[in-house]
Amino acid sequence: MYFYRYVKRDIIGFILSLANQENLQYSNHSMKCPFCDSVPSKSFMTKKRSFFACDSCGFVWADPKSFLDREAEQNRYMLHNNNRYNKEYVQFISTILNRVLQRWNIIVNDAAPRILDWGSGPEPVASELLREQGFQVESYDPFFGPSLPQEQQRFDIIICIEVAEHFKNPLADFAAMNHYLKPGGLLAVHTHTLPDQYFSIKNDEISRFFSSWWYKEDPTHVAFYSEITLRTLGFVCGLHYEHGDGSDEGTLHYFIKPLPVLVAGGANVDIEGRPFGPLNDRDSNPGRVRFSRGGAGRNIAENLARLNIPVQFISVFGKDPLSRMLLEETKAAGVGLDGCLLVEADSPSCYLSILDETGDMKLALSSMDSIKRLTPDVLEACLSALSDQTCAGDSAFDARSPSATGATSAGLVYSMVIIDGNLIPETIEALLDRCPGIPVWFDPVSITKARSIASYKGGALIGRFFGIKPNRDELFAIAESLNWGESKIIPKSIHQFIESISPQEHSSIPRRDLERILMASRFLLDKGCQELHVSLGTEGVIVMNSVSIMWGRPPVLPMISATGAGDSYLAAIVRTRCLESLVGAHDLVVRSGCAASAITLQDQNAVSPQMCPLALYRLLQAWKKNKAFNLLVHD
Repeated sequence: MYFYRYVKRDIIGFILSLANQENLQYSNHSMKCPFCDSVPSKSFMTKKRSFFACDSCGFVWADPKSFLDREAEQNRYMLHNNNRYNKEYVQFISTILNRVLQRWNIIVNDAAPRILDWGSGPEPVASELLREQGFQVESYDPFFGPSLPQEQQRFDIIICIEVAEHFKNPLADFAAMNHYLKPGGLLAVHTHTLPDQYFSIKNDEISRFFSSWWYKEDPTHVAFYSEITLRTLGFVCGLHYEHGDGSDEGTLHYFIKPLPVLVAGGANVDIEGRPFGPLNDRDSNPGRVRFSRGGAGRNIAENLARLNIPVQFISVFGKDPLSRMLLEETKAAGVGLDGCLLVEADSPSCYLSILDETGDMKLALSSMDSIKRLTPDVLEACLSALSDQTCAGDSAFDARSPSATGATSAGLVYSMVIIDGNLIPETIEALLDRCPGIPVWFDPVSITKARSIASYKGGALIGRFFGIKPNRDELFAIAESLNWGESKIIPKSIHQFIESISPQEHSSIPRRDLERILMASRFLLDKGCQELHVSLGTEGVIVMNSVSIMWGRPPVLPMISATGAGDSYLAAIVRTRCLESLVGAHDLVVRSGCAASAITLQDQNAVSPQMCPLALYRLLQAWKKNKAFNLLVHD
């Protein structure tokens, strides 16, 4: 580890705290929070350093002007007696390691984890203790070596003991640790944390607490976290923050990397035309035509990869130059393609869309015949090609992922599965058979394909999906294919939800249309589906499950292209499910989906190059600060 003074509020630190307390004062500043980009709500000074505090994410950091240079920082670490001869220090490290290994044994039974000691220090005591127990361990320290492991290496457990407080760029360091962590792996971070309750705009408790806190006195301690901060780090880096296990000697925080998401669906070349003015029917309209990568399933998979969620994709690609370019660009985005099939085809799979002058879709055609080659037998071969993917441990259990069992009797290890309607019904059924216990999401893609899937074997597939994300036309197509008979009797919950809408919240959707959307959604829930996310275009999204109805309405923003907005929405809600819990966080799920759509709508590409966790988080924070997102909830 970089540095640790093994003391419990030691007398030297306590005296230094008292000496500096009376010199605490506020200062003017313009520095922004490195996490959420907010202007710090508080700043305070001691004799030696200035500090900034952010109410939005609960982070406190030292003024970069006070950072030691590399040589001075390294010399500081060399002064401390963190070695095997310090029995008290060895006991401290041993206790932490035992707690980490106990947590690992809850996640994975009878597995010998491969461990990385991040910031191991001049004498890597933690690494040595673990090796003595027979574990395979590698060490990394930017000052004392060894250097970072090879980029392709992955570890079951990463320990970061009394190191995070030294991070000058916590986002970069946590992202790097996430990179080396296997899906399903455990990151254990030990540091002293700030109490969440002190981060309130209405009081200055954080400054009073900080003034007497011994932990800030070390000049190499430059980053101080609350649990709010660590949860934010998890969300941004793509890690599920579990909890903090605290004691007088600091808090051990656990992060779990989600198991991969499996996406099966279409991949095609998008051809998009947009007129320079109003679109004239039956006429050659001046405009621009552009080619890009697309396909609902492929777009969802790329969005997940850009949002730091491990993802594997199953699809069919042609061997023509356009299809090969599509394949290479998808791989470069971070999507796993070991389960994809290459075929000879007369022409590449294509999606042709004509937009109106506002950027909304007016008409579209799709040529997706090659995906029909993904039969149940071919699917089995694709799944076999994915069987060697590397996840932490020998098998996965509930505790590994907050969203799914992850392990099935059929041997698939995924947090969630997403299927788009381009697959033939028989293949969808075969994939569902291989996914017992794993939540499966379905994107109908179009009215025609929605009807095809819904009518297969009398509607046998619809009730097997955990969630469905249709637009309103696809919703009605599915419901009508299942012989939905509209009733004039409005269920009480739907009636109460509509009545709760204030005059200021009314939209352009007529009341009767809103009733039909809600009743069709309820009908599909009664068929076995657990959650519906119905896209309403500029009117937002209606979400319904067994316990609540939600209507999320983001602010209306200038739209460049609507292509891909629904795909990014589904990717973002699945990501949030992976990082949070199935039984909670519905508010964050809806907001995240709408934020991802907003990013996509303002880009000409079906998958925005700007899509990343930090952009998503900062947009969510901006909406929260400005009260720009309207979410109506009825439980």
